[in-house]
Amino acid sequence: MMKWLIKNTIVAVATVLFVSSMTLFPGSDDANARGGPGSGGRNGGSNTVTSLSYNEKTHLSFMREEEKLARDVYITLGGHYPSARVFQNIVRSEQSHTDAIRNLLDRYGLPDPVDDTEPVGVFEGGEWSEHFSESYTLLVSMGVNGYTTKPSSGEAGRNVTGQ
Repeated sequence: MMKWLIKNTIVAVATVLFVSSMTLFPGSDDANARGGPGSGGRNGGSNTVTSLSYNEKTHLSFMREEEKLARDVYITLGGHYPSARVFQNIVRSEQSHTDAIRNLLDRYGLPDPVDDTEPVGVFEGGEWSEHFSESYTLLVSMGVNGYTTKPSSGEAGRNVTGQ
């Protein structure tokens, strides 16, 4: 029973994160259009990117907070289910993701919306802070209460998209 609950919790959280990101940023393909890394685009397939489009900058900022959200949710769920080591592994993975995005923000001289000293579940630095705070509450509630059905379409992204 516990393994089933943990598996469904992980799937539900991952689904909401994915749907949330797709709802907020549908179909941006700027990197391929202008010859981004590995795209074989206009610059002849070069893997050198010297500047980012507005959409790419926005996506990086959003992704930094999204990775913090995922990490924070799994930290909290790991505290709720201490015998489930899977959460420790996921937290390490999410931390490496958020570090990688931070490194990209640094590389391109972009502001970092995440203050690494912020407590778990606190989102104060970016344009989408309210969205991430509400998503954190929703996802933790789903994980703690054994949420087993799919949330309505766009539920986690409703405040940013107006849906």
